[in-house]
Amino acid sequence: MNRQRRVSGHTAVMSRRHKALNVISWREAKHIGQRWYFPGTTCPQGHVAKRSVSNRECRACVDAKRKRKPEQSRAKDRRRNGTPKRIASSRASYRRNIEKRRAYDAQRYPAEAEARKARALVWARANPAKRRKLTAQARRWIKQATPSWLTSEQKAAIHAIYMDAAAREGDWQVDHMVPIRGKDVCGLHVPWNLRVISGDENRKKGNRL
Repeated sequence: MNRQRRVSGHTAVMSRRHKALNVISWREAKHIGQRWYFPGTTCPQGHVAKRSVSNRECRACVDAKRKRKPEQSRAKDRRRNGTPKRIASSRASYRRNIEKRRAYDAQRYPAEAEARKARALVWARANPAKRRKLTAQARRWIKQATPSWLTSEQKAAIHAIYMDAAAREGDWQVDHMVPIRGKDVCGLHVPWNLRVISGDENRKKGNRL
């Protein structure tokens, strides 16, 4: 007895995800390298949901199992995701896509970005001593990264870059393209290593190349 039935139309709504899915067969999904497919039919348990290409398991059934046996599901996830290979792969993927992730978060959650700025301002006003300490530390690092062989013209060029950033309207900062306190490599405080970028870009870049 065939327990599956075709859902009318070419799209169906997945109850748990609350969004429409286009019907795509297992063969088509596997051909294009997609991890899931959506046949538009009910599974033996009566769910209309997308399914895994690897084992053809219904996503709604997996969620139901997790709810019935949460401890077993968490233990399985730990065994699967806790291997050194998976951990190294996850960390490498995070490092490769950190800028895309931050850009996506800033676009999708603009209110959260503004809230972070507000919290940073409140912290700076509430902790003036710590702020002065961090500022002094940054100046000390810049002094250590400034070579003694710089000419007066090069020093004037550095000063001009900082004056350019201060003269612009809005939040503009001077960035070291090769950070002077980088994890893998340290740059110098020289004119050709400086550029003026927005404060948001500088905060996103952080202490990275």
